[in-house]
Amino acid sequence: MDDLTTVPWLTAAQRDAIRAFACRHGSNWKAALRGAWNDPAMPEGPVLRGLRDSHGEPWLSVTSVSMRSRAVH
Repeated sequence: MDDLTTVPWLTAAQRDAIRAFACRHGSNWKAALRGAWNDPAMPEGPVLRGLRDSHGEPWLSVTSVSMRSRAVH
């Protein structure tokens, strides 16, 4: 997936789930998410697993989350 324009936009639920997860896990949130994607006990599990399935690992590699605002880039 070299062309990031082919990646679908995030829904509000996906954005909120990523931000909540990132805020809980701090600067290592991406590593934590990679490990948690298969954890059925994760609170945002269904939304984040759907994000994994729709956007994939390449998207995660280029994504950042602002801890000060509601922004996900």
